[in-house]
Amino acid sequence: MIGAVSEPLQKRQYLQAAWNCPGLAARLACQLELFGQKPGSGWRFFTADRGTLAALALRGGAAFGCGDFCGEELGFLLRFSGVREYLCPAGSPAPAGYRLGEEYPLYTAPAVWKGPAPALPGEVALDWEPSPTPVSRLVWEEEGDQACRENFYSDLCTARSRGMALVAGAWAQGELKATVGAYALWQGLAYLAAAQTTPAWRGRGIGGALIRLLALRLAEEGYQPWFWCRPGLCAHYEALGFIQKGKLSKFIQIES
Repeated sequence: MIGAVSEPLQKRQYLQAAWNCPGLAARLACQLELFGQKPGSGWRFFTADRGTLAALALRGGAAFGCGDFCGEELGFLLRFSGVREYLCPAGSPAPAGYRLGEEYPLYTAPAVWKGPAPALPGEVALDWEPSPTPVSRLVWEEEGDQACRENFYSDLCTARSRGMALVAGAWAQGELKATVGAYALWQGLAYLAAAQTTPAWRGRGIGGALIRLLALRLAEEGYQPWFWCRPGLCAHYEALGFIQKGKLSKFIQIES
């Protein structure tokens, strides 16, 4: 039976399940560490029966997880919680009441990079500690979702205060033109997300240089980066030297 993570044994089981899924491990683990004791954050965390490795994190209409959940139970919990989209490793069984949507390639960094080190254009300045305000604005400006932007800002501030996030930014003309971040750092694994370049500055190689610079710094600090992307961006990331290892699946609630 699926139950909320509330006891040490459940937490260990949850974290072990996360460790078995490197593409989501850092994010699953860090969200639990940061918000497991903060119900007001909106985050909720679950695992399965004792001895069954499974981990699930959800907030609002989205959830992500991995492990040996019962499809019927998982589907009921997700629907009851108002979850519209569920992200998990490819090959996982569909939760009851959900259909398979898109599949996303998972990428990580190679053991040894090929080619020259990346460089930003001369007029662009690299910033390893950009303020959360312009970062949140840039990441969410095209989406226009104020609630998601506020949640993103709050989560980033909390993760940074605990040393669980590293964000890179590129500035020009007094404005943040591009950003990408490792928004979860856990036991040598890093979860990269929110790569964004302002529309007028796309096509100049800034975003590609920034994500590779971030990956190189993470490697120097002992972290293996992981991120997922849309299939149409595979050639872009492979040209930067990243390696595909597996996929994630998104399941979408079936409309009744």
